[in-house]
Amino acid sequence: YALTTLIWGPRWMAATFFPFILFAFCVPLGNSSIFVTQPLRQLATEITAAVAQGPLGINVIQNGTSIFDPTGKFSYEIAAACSGLRSLTAICAMAIIFAFLWFKPWWKRVVVILAAVPLAIGSNVIRLSSIIVAAEAFGQPAGDFVHDNSMMSLLPYIPAFAGLLLLGLVLDGKLVGIFRCLLTREVDEELAG
Repeated sequence: YALTTLIWGPRWMAATFFPFILFAFCVPLGNSSIFVTQPLRQLATEITAAVAQGPLGINVIQNGTSIFDPTGKFSYEIAAACSGLRSLTAICAMAIIFAFLWFKPWWKRVVVILAAVPLAIGSNVIRLSSIIVAAEAFGQPAGDFVHDNSMMSLLPYIPAFAGLLLLGLVLDGKLVGIFRCLLTREVDEELAG
């Protein structure tokens, strides 16, 4: 990238910055991903256990990256594959594409790209929590079904992409316009009725 910039100049560099950033997602991490997956596993396990014990009211015990029921009804080890690294990578790529295509100001692009990380982690927690809810309600086989089901594996992407879109609308000021339009429509309907 730097060599081509020397040849074709800064205008070429500015025009091709976005595609070159996307090339970073083509680099395989291999064994170097352990430095990312282990903290992600631990974080996802801690948040999922807190969500299960708090809002969901499910009694679970967390030990490292394991979550299990005290009665032995279910037991799950949050493996490296369940750390959320793949969804983090995909959501970050989508956030970069979304940010560069939708926004011109750099600060808005940075906000959208940085928002991808908590959205990806939160979405992975939703997936892990759904496995625990299924296991609590119907036993370990139901939790395993939710874990192994290909349609349920898409679950982390829906709230993350919705969050990115919502953030984009907020940053664009369009969400305020949508609410204003809905409120004036309701007022107009009440006055007419």
